[in-house]
Amino acid sequence: MHKRKLDPDPYYQDTPWEIIHDERGKVIGEVFTLPARMTTHKKYGGAGMANRNMLHKSRLEQFKTWLQATGWELHPTKGPDEVIRARKDGFLMLIHGNSRTQHLSFGEAHTSVVKQFIREYKRAEKEASSQ
Repeated sequence: MHKRKLDPDPYYQDTPWEIIHDERGKVIGEVFTLPARMTTHKKYGGAGMANRNMLHKSRLEQFKTWLQATGWELHPTKGPDEVIRARKDGFLMLIHGNSRTQHLSFGEAHTSVVKQFIREYKRAEKEASSQ
């Protein structure tokens, strides 16, 4: 029997993958493994430690409103601790919170967005109090 040679996949030919076996050794699937650059690059939410003391829970609703006003699309959250799931230009932002802490936590990749919100929030508060 003649086997037809398959053309390489132009999108995933360079992506590492592995075959998944069950406990009896039967092949049950295959998965693509992310290259290291995708698990550590800021664009993909990888680089750095979580920030746990910058964004207070009391500002959650204002932060959501601000995100939407600046072009972020809010999505339904997944899991009990996730309070914000937002996407903009292929960038995914996840914000977590729980009942044990006063502040929300997020990855280092999101720090610049949160800092921008805090600057604008404080500026608006200052303008409102000076009037």
